Amino acid sequence: MNELEALRQGIQGGELFLEYQPIVELESGRCTGAEALVRWRRATGVVQPADFIPLIEDTPLSGMLTYWVIEQLAEELGDWLRHHPDASLAIDGEAPSWLVDLTNLSRSTELKIIAEGVETAAQAQALHEAGIALAQGFHFSRPLSAGSFRVYFAEHS
Repeated sequence: MNELEALRQGIQGGELFLEYQPIVELESGRCTGAEALVRWRRATGVVQPADFIPLIEDTPLSGMLTYWVIEQLAEELGDWLRHHPDASLAIDGEAPSWLVDLTNLSRSTELKIIAEGVETAAQAQALHEAGIALAQGFHFSRPLSAGSFRVYFAEHS
C-alpha cells in the first residue's frame, strides 16, 4: 500500500488526532488561543505533519484532511470557542516563502503576526522588542490535547 492510500485509510480509520499549541501574548504572557496541529498515529509511532502533508498537496486527500480537521475542531473545542469568542484558533500551515520580514510587515499593516517556534525567554524578549505581539513554541508549552489546552487557557488568560 502506498503512503497516500495509507493516509486515506488513516483519516477514515481514526488514526489522526489534533494537538493544540498555545498562542501567547508576549507582553502579558496571556494565552490568546491556539494553533491546531494534526498528527498521524501509526503502528510505527506518531508521524509529524512535515512527513505527510507534502504528499497530499494538490490531491483530493488535501480536501479530505481539511474537512476532517474542521470537524475535529468543532467536536473538541466548539463549545469552548462559543464561550471564548475572543480566542483565536489557527490551523497548522506553512507561511508563504515571500513572507520574510515580519517586523516591517507587522508595523506597516494591521495583520496579526504570530512568531512560531519560540524556545527561549531570550527569543521571546527579542521578538517583543521587535514589535511582534504574539508567539507560540516550547518556551510557553508543548502541544496539548484539547482538554489540557482548556486548562492551560484558563490558567493563562
